[in-house]
Amino acid sequence: TSFAPTATGFGLFDFGQPLFLFVCGAAVPLALPKRMTPDGRPTAAFWTHVLKRLALLTFFACLNRGLLEFDWGKCFPQSDTMLVIAAGYLFAALLLLVRNRAARLAIPFAVVAGLWILQQTCGDYTVTGNANYRFDAVFGSLGASAKSYAYGRKFPFLLTTLGFGALSMFGMLSMEFLLSKRAAWTKARGLAAAGVALFAVGWVTSLWIPPIRQIYTLSFVLMT
Repeated sequence: TSFAPTATGFGLFDFGQPLFLFVCGAAVPLALPKRMTPDGRPTAAFWTHVLKRLALLTFFACLNRGLLEFDWGKCFPQSDTMLVIAAGYLFAALLLLVRNRAARLAIPFAVVAGLWILQQTCGDYTVTGNANYRFDAVFGSLGASAKSYAYGRKFPFLLTTLGFGALSMFGMLSMEFLLSKRAAWTKARGLAAAGVALFAVGWVTSLWIPPIRQIYTLSFVLMT
């Protein structure tokens, strides 16, 4: 059985979390370059800023999920979108450190492709048969996944984090493109063409790969 919250797996409900991830990645080129050397190396201020953001997102996620009730069982990796955003933010921040432009552009696509290969070869697209859930079982976070299922959030975390990271990295690259010295209409056409192309490829692949938000399948990531 599919566990997408909508019939198609791609409704307004499904679009919210990826949008947060994309916007979070888009903020990275605005905040972090000023904390780097002119040749693109991170300073102590860079790492301080990144770690502070990760700590704050984790704290507020736990606050939202039971910290004030002293119920630590409610706070686990899949329990809150702020923890998802923290994972995506870290990916985008690390991508900023890649100084080779071609490699920086290729990495998000490589991450999506890697996630797709693992999902295709290590499981199916059912609730507990998918590769994301199986990886949680093998690498020790199945307890968190079981809690996620108990709370009605069928959301494996380890492999799914690659999908979070890809969307934040796409957001980072989009903002870098907007901040470039290209003409305004060149930027508009470039982003529009990229968006249409990715959505088209995602829609075509959705004919045999279901778009499922909880495990960030290939079609879902490309369409969002």
